[in-house]
Amino acid sequence: ELLASPLPRRWADSLQALHLRSSGITDAHMLALSGQHLPALKSLDLAQNALTADALNTLSTAPWWPQLETLALSRNRLAEATSSSDDAEPARLAAALTSLDLGHNHLSDDGLARLAPLLGAPTLKRLGLGGNALSATDTLRAFLSQPQALEALDLSAANLGDARL
Repeated sequence: ELLASPLPRRWADSLQALHLRSSGITDAHMLALSGQHLPALKSLDLAQNALTADALNTLSTAPWWPQLETLALSRNRLAEATSSSDDAEPARLAAALTSLDLGHNHLSDDGLARLAPLLGAPTLKRLGLGGNALSATDTLRAFLSQPQALEALDLSAANLGDARL
C-alpha cells in the first residue's frame, strides 16, 4: 500500500498536488495519509472513493491540512459517519482553502451542518454542493450571509425546492 509507508522524501517535500480520485480509498487509509510529511501540499483530490465524514475529521488533524487550497471530495459518502455524533471530532477549518467540492455525497442539512467548519474558510472562492439533498437550512443561510471571497457556488441538482436562500 502506497499510503502505509512514508512517501519518498525526495519528492514528498515538493509535492503540491495529490490526486487519488477513484482509487478505492476508504476511511482506514486516512490515518496513514494524515501522517504523511507533505509540507508543500496545496491540492488534494479524493473524489469518487468511499470516504465518510469520519475520514474528513481524521484528515483535518494532518500537519499540512491548514495549507490546503483545493479539496475535492465529490462522490464519496460524507453523509455517513461511523462514530456517534457525540464523540466524533469535527473537521477543523482549512484556513487557506479556496476550492471545496462536496458534490454528490447525499448530504442532508444535518450532514452539511457537521461540515460547517470547512465552509468557514475566509478564502473560499469555489464551493460545490450540487447533487445533495439540501434545503435552505440555517447552516447554508448563515454561510451565504457572511462576507467572503465566494465567486462560484454550485447548487445544481441539490433539491432545494422552493427554499429561499
